[in-house]
Amino acid sequence: MLQTATEKSNDRETIQEILNDIVESFNNLELERLLSYHSDDIILMDQGMPLVQGKTKVREMFAAFKKKGVKIKLSYDIHEIELENKLAFVRGTVYRTIYATENAAAQKDTHRFVCLFKKLDTGWLRTHVMANSAS
Repeated sequence: MLQTATEKSNDRETIQEILNDIVESFNNLELERLLSYHSDDIILMDQGMPLVQGKTKVREMFAAFKKKGVKIKLSYDIHEIELENKLAFVRGTVYRTIYATENAAAQKDTHRFVCLFKKLDTGWLRTHVMANSAS
């Protein structure tokens, strides 16, 4: 069944709200809240990092960041949201401020990203995130 223009508009707004909440929960280190917006088999592909698949591996990644004292703050711009029934594609730019250790100076970088969402009976979940350097 094809979506109406109103349904697509509502889904775009919902995805935008989810992305806002993902960034807020990431920045506040609210890991379980962050993971609630992701599928159990979430796939993260970030430049310079090994592929991370599944919520257990995401938890391990955050635990490693915490152990090393790494802190990351995010913000982003959305350039495109495309929807087709129960799938969505989002493209944008993410701005990261990284503190490699507690006393380290902030390092800033910019990445392009693409993420995919799938609409389930319970709502939209992010299933894939891919990022690479914008430079």
